[in-house]
Amino acid sequence: MFEKRLLDNHDLSAYQSLKKLITEDGSWKKKYPKLLKKCENRLTPWEYSSILDNEHEIDKLMTLIRIKPRILDVAFARSLYPRYPGEISSLYYHVVVLNKPETNRNGYRRLANKIREYADFGSIDLAKAWINKLIMMYPRRRAMIEELSVVLNEFLR
Repeated sequence: MFEKRLLDNHDLSAYQSLKKLITEDGSWKKKYPKLLKKCENRLTPWEYSSILDNEHEIDKLMTLIRIKPRILDVAFARSLYPRYPGEISSLYYHVVVLNKPETNRNGYRRLANKIREYADFGSIDLAKAWINKLIMMYPRRRAMIEELSVVLNEFLR
């Protein structure tokens, strides 16, 4: 029942219930690789990557991110950064920071928050460099400069 909900309905909440059920009957180690393969084949890349992240399958998650970099988000980057700092920093900048240029204050605030979140697990110096680069790239976007400057000032404290 839980497997059907997970694989057919793409209900990720069913994964934990399924895992609990399989773990209770003592066959998790045996069934896990087959279940993971089914998830890879039937779930969306983002859904599958969520399961990989949850299971701490760092190398498999990184392999998937390399193939489908657009699914990289803050949570995945946070998990992957300790093992792949350079690659994740580069991907995060290109996929998350530069992904879609924001054009309003709320968007600029989200961008600033994404850079702040990166600095929480990554390199503050690199986050500062990204902010400075964005300010130089878009000198006429005052609202963006203001939002990024708030984060930059937090780093300088």
